[in-house]
Amino acid sequence: MSLEIKKATDIKRGQDFSALIYSAPGVGKTSTAKFLPGKTLVIDIDRTTNVLAGEPNIDVCLFRHHRTILINQSDVKRNSR
Repeated sequence: MSLEIKKATDIKRGQDFSALIYSAPGVGKTSTAKFLPGKTLVIDIDRTTNVLAGEPNIDVCLFRHHRTILINQSDVKRNSR
């Protein structure tokens, strides 16, 4: 995967649109992609893109986690003393 960096002066208004949708689980963030015009790329970090099955203008990139770390805040406070 590569990243392309563009100067803001080279971007035309109304084109090159991207968005990050953040909200509580189960409110329809992934389903919202069905209503975006044109070609859409969804980066799936929580494996919820099954609701997009069969959508012709949507591609899905599966984000692979190498490791998940859960930290209990009470352990952090206890160990920092």
